[in-house]
Amino acid sequence: MMVSCGSDDVERFAVTPEGGVSFTPTPGGALMTYKLPDNSDISKIRVRYNDVNGKEVVLLGSYLSHEVELVGFNEARNNVPVYISYVDKNGHISDEYETSFSTGDSGPYVFFKTAEVKSAWNGFELSYDLPDPGMKGFAHVFYVGVNPNTGEPDTLFVNTITLGQGKGSQFYTVQQQNEETTVVVKTEDFRGYFVKEQVWENVKSYPTKQLTSDNLTISCDKSYEDDTYKLGLQYLTDGDVKGFQSRKGGSNEYYTFVMGPYAFGEGILVDMGVAQIPSSVKLYAQMNVKYYGRPIWNYNYTDTLPCDVDVFASNDQQNWEKIGHYSEPKDGSGARWYRKGGAVTTIDRLTIEQMEQADPVSLDVVFGISDKAYRYLKVVPNQTFDENSVASFKNLQQFVSLQELEVYVKK
Repeated sequence: MMVSCGSDDVERFAVTPEGGVSFTPTPGGALMTYKLPDNSDISKIRVRYNDVNGKEVVLLGSYLSHEVELVGFNEARNNVPVYISYVDKNGHISDEYETSFSTGDSGPYVFFKTAEVKSAWNGFELSYDLPDPGMKGFAHVFYVGVNPNTGEPDTLFVNTITLGQGKGSQFYTVQQQNEETTVVVKTEDFRGYFVKEQVWENVKSYPTKQLTSDNLTISCDKSYEDDTYKLGLQYLTDGDVKGFQSRKGGSNEYYTFVMGPYAFGEGILVDMGVAQIPSSVKLYAQMNVKYYGRPIWNYNYTDTLPCDVDVFASNDQQNWEKIGHYSEPKDGSGARWYRKGGAVTTIDRLTIEQMEQADPVSLDVVFGISDKAYRYLKVVPNQTFDENSVASFKNLQQFVSLQELEVYVKK
């Protein structure tokens, strides 16, 4: 039915929702389900409400759908006023129908219910657990230090976490080493609004040191040895973390370490000579300096880089304890550690000058704080990335490439 109201005689729809509307709480908002009337003059449903910041939000739904997602909230709320109207084909708006909805806690709000900051080697560990797939947003991580430009105390940015369902745990290195650190985490929703902040004070940081190659004896039954291609165990701890030898060598000389074929689940054994308290293992990728052809790479180097790694420790090589783990999706939907800086993924081969300017590309498998000493470590790549859809380029023989391996222990 059409009615006329107001001094301007603008035609408006009388609001008589057929079947009404219903609301289901979601993280940070609600899902409104609706049905438009069987009226050819009506083109859209219009939803108007104020978000948690008091800002008016107007959303539209058409015949192409039966749902509208209402967003803009943090802590769960009940009885949020909402005004429903219709829009005709000429853009005229009907009278409004008032009702209300409830919301669920948002991801940036729930984050702090489980977030925990703990002591770590050379920094701190941040862990959290988000139970719902709709809990999206961002967490910005800082620590209190000295601004290098001003020399004054400042809150220094470390990293931004994209929030998602499940458990997360990340280790952060504090560049300005102190025995204790103040950690600050601020969350933000996907619309760019600040949500909440929490501070952890007096977080202890434990310093480490790198063991030199002279202190390590490395063995690997799956090491691919080929002097023609310069592949072998000797290149795993030769100190060339970027791939300079490969860049300077012949077209088929790679000067790197490869495990395989069928190396998934196989180990690299590290003998540290004496029992020490291990803190982390660092694994490097070779920068893009070659055309990585057969027999190893099938012109697809990155799919031989590990995305899932376990580290075990022992004092007798009989009883092994798992002390470290790193994992991200093999399909490349995660952070992809090898993409840092672009030195591995660049299309053009890097020059020596470009390599000198670029930072090394590495993956850290960091262990929890412990006072337990071990003599032996076993580094086990369980899976490599698998991002290429073309079968002829896939790593079907389960090769694993590493440019360098470094071991760090308590100082």
